[in-house]
Amino acid sequence: MNEKRHWGLIVNPIAGIGGPVGLKGSDGIDILNEALRRGGRANSAHRARMAIQYFYEQQPGVQVIWHTADGPMGGDVVRALAKPLTIHRRTSTKTTAEDTRALAEQLLCQPLELIVVVGGDGTMRDVLGVVRSVGLEGGVYPPIVGIPAGTKIHSGAYCVSPRAAGLLLAKVADGKVVEIQSGDVMDIDEDAFRRGVVRARKYGEVRVLTDGILVQNVKSAAANDEEEQLLALAEGVVERWDDESLVFVGSGKTLAEVMSIKGLPNTLLGVDVVLNNEVILADATESELLEVLRLYPNQPKRLFVTAIGGQGHIFGRGNQQLSPAVLSQFAKSEIEVIATKAKMAQFAGRPLLVDTGDASCDQWLTGPIAVWVDYNECWYYPVASLPIEA
Repeated sequence: MNEKRHWGLIVNPIAGIGGPVGLKGSDGIDILNEALRRGGRANSAHRARMAIQYFYEQQPGVQVIWHTADGPMGGDVVRALAKPLTIHRRTSTKTTAEDTRALAEQLLCQPLELIVVVGGDGTMRDVLGVVRSVGLEGGVYPPIVGIPAGTKIHSGAYCVSPRAAGLLLAKVADGKVVEIQSGDVMDIDEDAFRRGVVRARKYGEVRVLTDGILVQNVKSAAANDEEEQLLALAEGVVERWDDESLVFVGSGKTLAEVMSIKGLPNTLLGVDVVLNNEVILADATESELLEVLRLYPNQPKRLFVTAIGGQGHIFGRGNQQLSPAVLSQFAKSEIEVIATKAKMAQFAGRPLLVDTGDASCDQWLTGPIAVWVDYNECWYYPVASLPIEA
């Protein structure tokens, strides 16, 4: 009989709720209430199930006892998969950061093999705070496997996708070589973020499991030597711009440069829609994007996105407004990635990544995609939902 494994599970039930409705985060009760008012939907439980289900598909004979809290912080996910669990904390349907910290404190002090954390940068900061408060920093405690579910994920403590997390868990269960390393816990000032200013800082490190591939890098900022490349690249995009097309412009400094040369206002950390050289929709939510697509069913359209430096994600990080429902309205040929050669060099030939939360959408997006890297130079570059194929 296989030995039973004891793994922890912490789910932040509201992680990512602000992304599709354009709020760029969910930290704080006021932002949470506004996200709910706008119709925001949490997806952390769904992403937790994706990861854990994929793990069991890879390792169906492994017996895991999941140590978690009742309800939305983990118990609901485990029960939905009909797997055994041990409840360490009772929670209500409405949880707060204090619930995350309380569960983390209980699990970090248990003799567990690992702890799965589902959330975003704020969630990992809560876990780090507990590591410090109970005197475990620099010591030994169960390593973490992070399942990304937040709107903004700058930290190097999360896997690149739920499926990648499931594969990493499968490697652990299979006895494959998996390292314990220090993962940077990063976060940004959300208020500044909503004003288009990125102020990221490192808060510390947590012990994470990694194989060197499935866990994401810390997000990289553009280096000064990219500036000339960026200018030429942006000028090329503007040169090819068709004013009669409905153009969807994603977030990031690369596309902000394009909009600047075009002479149009830009939402640095949002999605804008341009028609006839006018921004007809600024900082759009998912529902607003779907509505504009409904209003212009026969209009030629294009979608510009960039890749996150250091990580390689083109969908599923900071642009959840571009949901599977929105992306399904585009042909793959209508989607273009705009990224300098310097940025692409960071990926060292690894594929660009998608993590939309919908397996069929991720599958549709995989394969070669057009990536404009210079004024008049386009590459066809691979896209995957995992940095390696399982």
